[in-house]
Amino acid sequence: MYREKDKRKKYLEQWERLKRWYVRIKKIQQGQHSGSDDYQLDEAYAFFLNCFHLKDWIITAVPEAKEDTENLFDKSDGRECFRVCADLANANKHVEASKTTRIDPDTNIKRQHVAIQLRKLLAYSVIGEDKDKSLSNEGLPPLTKYKWEIEAKDQYYEVYQLIDKCMEEWEKFLRNKKLI
Repeated sequence: MYREKDKRKKYLEQWERLKRWYVRIKKIQQGQHSGSDDYQLDEAYAFFLNCFHLKDWIITAVPEAKEDTENLFDKSDGRECFRVCADLANANKHVEASKTTRIDPDTNIKRQHVAIQLRKLLAYSVIGEDKDKSLSNEGLPPLTKYKWEIEAKDQYYEVYQLIDKCMEEWEKFLRNKKLI
């Protein structure tokens, strides 16, 4: 059993975990990743699940922040980025959305765009004492960049922008509440 003092800081573990997921997403956005297309998409879903669940960690650890925390995700007054996040998390956590829907129970990542750039490494090598230069064309792995869009009630949200907004809003909320 956690001591009360330890329990109050427990949400920070989830906040740090969310920041690590954010770093993974930024690497995907910049084309610095490995793995299949499905793997990259799984990373985006995992971010939104962890983002949504930070709410529960805060509510459990800091009961006096419950109302303000839940209001972030409120159906009518909540932050739009969190409402989309909640619907996406619930739609992907359950076979059918079983919780309160904020925007659309069928919220999902619907469109994927992939840009592939082929690259070549050009390198000069010095041979022998006469410093003869020769050109080497060794291929580098292609640079692949992903872009996804979430559809919620016939509106589209670009995933990276939504993720950035979620992180910005969480940080603002946590700072305002003096939780970080």
